[in-house]
Amino acid sequence: MVMIKMTHNPLSEENLKILAKHIGQEWVANIQLYFERGGPEEAKWDMTQKPQKAAILKRIGEVGDGVTFQLLRKYFDENKKPLVGDQVLQNSFTFNVKTVNSVVTLEVGTNVDYARKHQFGEASDIPITETMKKGIKKLLKSRSKDKKKIMFLKAFLEKDTYHIQVRKRILIMWDTYMRNSVNALFLKYINDVNRMAK
Repeated sequence: MVMIKMTHNPLSEENLKILAKHIGQEWVANIQLYFERGGPEEAKWDMTQKPQKAAILKRIGEVGDGVTFQLLRKYFDENKKPLVGDQVLQNSFTFNVKTVNSVVTLEVGTNVDYARKHQFGEASDIPITETMKKGIKKLLKSRSKDKKKIMFLKAFLEKDTYHIQVRKRILIMWDTYMRNSVNALFLKYINDVNRMAK
């Protein structure tokens, strides 16, 4: 979550709240465009997509020996855009405007728990459970001719935990576009308020 405090004297508290709402709407729209453009201009995402190890393990853990390669297909897809998936993260960003002690505050963020890992690039260790191993063994017995997937899954059987490094892909950023947009919004709003006051 990002927080901005607005205390500009020429505008009343009510006008600041309206301006903050416009900035919030612009910022959320800009974040959603990152998913189409591959991140902010100043911090482009690494667009190479590898098998989603954490998602694969989680799904195998949920299904166990009922797992099939068909159920895992989307997690092996190396052609789709990173972070788009089912668009849960992309569509989760919201903003909130509130006032505390006459200070107008704009908050922009998401309640998706794994967003932080992408924002900062975090590492984690995933335990390889017996349920996961049963599912993996079932997959290895299937008639899949995809040697790449087979070798990928075999690596999990040899460990009790799997170390995963989530790539840093900045989701919330005060980038050049936002700075220019906010300056334009602020000047337009000041002019509108002044014109209405005459």
